[in-house]
Amino acid sequence: MKIAGGFALDAILFLLVYALSESGGYWSPCLVGFRRTGTLSAFVWANAFLLPDTLTLLFRLYAYGQASILALFYFSTPSSPPLWYPLYAVSFWIAGGIAAFPLLEAFPYESLKDVRKGYAIPLVVVLWAGIYNAPLMVGVINLRPDDIFFFDFLFLVAYVKSRNSIGLVLAYVLAESPVWYIIAMSWGVRILSIGIVVRALLSVACVGILVFQYWRSHGNDQKSRSTHI
Repeated sequence: MKIAGGFALDAILFLLVYALSESGGYWSPCLVGFRRTGTLSAFVWANAFLLPDTLTLLFRLYAYGQASILALFYFSTPSSPPLWYPLYAVSFWIAGGIAAFPLLEAFPYESLKDVRKGYAIPLVVVLWAGIYNAPLMVGVINLRPDDIFFFDFLFLVAYVKSRNSIGLVLAYVLAESPVWYIIAMSWGVRILSIGIVVRALLSVACVGILVFQYWRSHGNDQKSRSTHI
C-alpha cells in the first residue's frame, strides 16, 4: 500500500510538472533530468559527496559493532520479515527518490535555467527542504540538517555537474539507512556489515575518479596553454 501511495504521489507530481511545462510551451524528459548520458557521472558525484557519511559508518561499525549500526538505522519492520521484504524497501525508496530528485530538484533547477546559479541553487535548496518529509504539508517542522546538507544541497550540486537525476535516485536508495536495516533483518546482519564496507570503498573510489578527472583535465589545459605560447 505504501509503495502504491509513493508512486501515486510521483504520478501526481509528474502530472503537475508536465502541466507546468506545457503551459510554458515546452516539455522534455530532460526537464526532470532523464537523460541518456550522465547517469554514471551523477552516481559518482553523489557517492563522492557521501564519503564523510560512509567513513563515519565504517568507523562506528569497527569501533562499536553491528549493534550500534542497527540502533542507528532502526526502522519499524515486521518481527520476522520475509526474504522478499528488501525488494519492497528498495521499491518504496525508489518512489521517494523519484519525487525528491527528478521532480523536486531537477525540474525546479531546469525551470530556473535563465537565473544565475548563485540564485537558482539556494532557491531549489529552500524549496526541497520545505517539501521533503512534508513538513509544510502537515504543519510540522521536521527538517533534518543531514538530509538537507547531503540529499538537498550536495545532491543538487551533483545534478548541476551531471544534469542527470537517475544516478541520484540510485545513490539515494543505496544510502538510505532504513533500506539497509530491512536488509539486515531479512538477510542477516553480515550483509549490513558488508554493505557498509562496500559503500565506504565505493565513496573512496568515486573521490579518486573525480580527482583523477580533475588532474587529467588540468594537465590537458596546461599543455594546451603551452602549445599556444
